[in-house]
Amino acid sequence: MRSTGYVCVFLCALCASCMNTRLDGAAASKTPGAPERSDQMNERRREEVIHVKTVLSKAELSSWKVDETRPIDQKALRSVFFIDEMHGWVGGTGTLYRTVDGGKTWLGVDIGVSKAAFVTKFLFTNLAEGWAVAQEESSDPLTYHDNHFWLLRTGDGGRTWTTQLDSEDSVVNQIRFANEREGWLVGIKYTGLKPLRGHDFIFHTVDLGKHWLDVSEPLNRMLNDMPIKVEFTDIMPEGPQTASVLLPTGSVFKTDDAGLSWRQQNGIIDDFTYVCSCQIGVTDNQRVWVGGWKDDRKSVLGMVALKEGDSWKEYLLAGVSFSDILFLSRDRILTCGSTTPNQQGYTEKRQAVVSYSSDGGATWSFVYRNPKASKISALAVVDRDHIWAVGDGGLILRLTATTVTH
Repeated sequence: MRSTGYVCVFLCALCASCMNTRLDGAAASKTPGAPERSDQMNERRREEVIHVKTVLSKAELSSWKVDETRPIDQKALRSVFFIDEMHGWVGGTGTLYRTVDGGKTWLGVDIGVSKAAFVTKFLFTNLAEGWAVAQEESSDPLTYHDNHFWLLRTGDGGRTWTTQLDSEDSVVNQIRFANEREGWLVGIKYTGLKPLRGHDFIFHTVDLGKHWLDVSEPLNRMLNDMPIKVEFTDIMPEGPQTASVLLPTGSVFKTDDAGLSWRQQNGIIDDFTYVCSCQIGVTDNQRVWVGGWKDDRKSVLGMVALKEGDSWKEYLLAGVSFSDILFLSRDRILTCGSTTPNQQGYTEKRQAVVSYSSDGGATWSFVYRNPKASKISALAVVDRDHIWAVGDGGLILRLTATTVTH
């Protein structure tokens, strides 16, 4: 989630000064694509949020076995995906790596883009069809011209790749597919400074990515009255032509007609700690969840919020920044990221961690901690008891539940 990081921190800092003017909810626009009036925006309902400060368990026994390897000569790995127990991919700088033997060996694949670009996202809908996002990243929001992404597709299991989209001054935050043909891509294309501004985009395809249509304009018009411009951080496909888009404030907007119209599903989830809401999903009992993090010079927090009727329960874990989140079942959550050495306050020094909760976020434990690496970046699920993770220093982790669940 590095690509959303500096923007979310920047926005979260600004949110504190705009607390009285932030938007709290939304009604659906009656005319598809029509902008809402300011008074309509201000009347949106606020949903109740119950904030729960959670703790790290001191228990010595872990419910996970972690195998650590460094088979790849990379400074950092940023993405991982497994379609089954044998076939997987991890993304590094300018290259991705594939395994067909469950991680015993890895073969590098040149994707034909800048060697400075990280493979930040990828997914496969079957053993043959897959997509990858390669991203050159600016180290400072003010040098947005350094951002550049390529969207690539493979039809032969990742052996060869072709470019489908190529965009300068742009950052991709998420790519997801609803099925083998229909996909969504969200991000931002920066357009200027003073203030930093850009066009938030939502691309949609129904033909394996042969054509991508920007369907973000109706939603952008709905958000024109927002006092702070925020980007789309995640998208969750929910069926044909149906998807929900997440904003850093925790607001969720849904379309049922491939982006022709949008309606808001909830108010702002977090107006207390200003944690960036960066991921959205559903549990196996169809409860909506939102996860994210805050990592600035004031505090470091990880967050998971669960929908409960017309309210949210937000669990906050101090001293831990989440990079990726998996709900393995309704109550089992696995996250990866970094922690400060004593889980207190801000410090530049970080340690890579994988954290686990078996009770829906109420309590947590570290199942992996590495003081020689600064972050675990991404998780991938084979099944709910077998997980892969990648991080700094070329780390590849294989996590196996010691208590098998069903």
